[in-house]
Amino acid sequence: LKEKHSRLKTKMRSVYNSKIWRATAPLRWIQEKYHPTLLPRDTELRDDTNQITTEIDVPADTNITSSPHKILLVSYYCPTRAHAGGLRILDLYAFIRSNYPSVQIDIFTHHRPSIDWKINDIYDVFDNVYLSPNEDLTPQGLESLMGGSQFYNIIDLQFHQCGFNIDSFRKIGSKVIYTPMESLAKSFYFDVQGKSPIKNLFLLSNTARALRLAAEELVFLPKVDEVVCVSRADAAFLKAITSCQNIRGLDTGVSNFEFADALSSEYIASPAAERPLSILYIAYFGSETNVNALSWYLGKVHPQIKEAVPNYKFTIVGRGDLSSFSEQKDDSIDMVGEVDTLVPYIQNSRVCIAPALGGAGLRGKINQYAVMGVPTVVSPISHRGLAYKDGENIFVAETPTDFADRCIQLLEDTELNDKMGLSARLLCLKRYTWKSKLKLISKIYNLEDLDE
Repeated sequence: LKEKHSRLKTKMRSVYNSKIWRATAPLRWIQEKYHPTLLPRDTELRDDTNQITTEIDVPADTNITSSPHKILLVSYYCPTRAHAGGLRILDLYAFIRSNYPSVQIDIFTHHRPSIDWKINDIYDVFDNVYLSPNEDLTPQGLESLMGGSQFYNIIDLQFHQCGFNIDSFRKIGSKVIYTPMESLAKSFYFDVQGKSPIKNLFLLSNTARALRLAAEELVFLPKVDEVVCVSRADAAFLKAITSCQNIRGLDTGVSNFEFADALSSEYIASPAAERPLSILYIAYFGSETNVNALSWYLGKVHPQIKEAVPNYKFTIVGRGDLSSFSEQKDDSIDMVGEVDTLVPYIQNSRVCIAPALGGAGLRGKINQYAVMGVPTVVSPISHRGLAYKDGENIFVAETPTDFADRCIQLLEDTELNDKMGLSARLLCLKRYTWKSKLKLISKIYNLEDLDE
């Protein structure tokens, strides 16, 4: 692990001297001017248990010791089952609620019906629900909804947009946590890494926006007591390119809301031979990363598999506009789109895929496939930061031909399919359930001294 960290740190430092100066020079300038402490130093990456402390003024009339432990979640997107980030938060707080019932958990968020769908779950999880009439989630807006003010042990700011209000929320919380969800700095770096400056000139507006978001994220990091990334890979990246030691990774667990049956030790996946010759791709197709991945698969991988296994079917599931792929649709492609539950689609697939070509965050879909005992073929980027081992419980393939060959192998070799699927499920249950993260969660939210 230390060797991997060392290699990553060396690689990240190279961005500061990269020939891609159009992208990196402005980022260096912003850091040097506003946050020189963010520049890489010759220090070893520290253990995840390290965190910074910040002195704050606690209101004189606040008696924290005698009051219940209070957590305030401030989430730019409402936690619901409709999107991956929202489901992660919903699962996390439902887990805290079940293990620490004495804790007061409040939420301040904004509901977007077109994005969030139904929000009834949050009323079961949170003690007090404060719905802002607008997207600007400020302490002043919260106070107007409360009809007063409260002081919290933990303020948990979720999503990039909440980072702009870190300073103001610090006034009403002992410890401020920030979760950027997908690290925009990491995503920007890897997107730019493989492109020439000349090519980037044609995408100047997109590059400038991505640079701005990445710089904003880096400015947010030293302002909080703890940065909690959705994957250890994102955390390692941010540590490697900054001197911040208040960063840790909390990998997203498999959802208890969506996969309760599969999380049971009694669950047994159906044999591969009994499942259709189907390959499944689940993603949110409002994301450019996922659209590009689907385009790559349909254009370069799908034809090769179809030629080798003529009766195979490719199923695409997830919200978002798929109309741009309508010309590529034929009898072998089933564009399902948005669904209420993913379980039956995974159960009826022999192979699942995660062919991402860019982006950051954690590919939670891989754990969803794995917990149901279905083996997955992934790109190197999708595999980054996960514990699955190539050839043992996952296949990692970079080129279109290798990707197609691995898919064909799992479609046709049912014995291998069953073996890898079971191995993936066992590892998922060990590493990627919320239960497996109880100790880390209790540390992040200062719950260690409370009775479970």
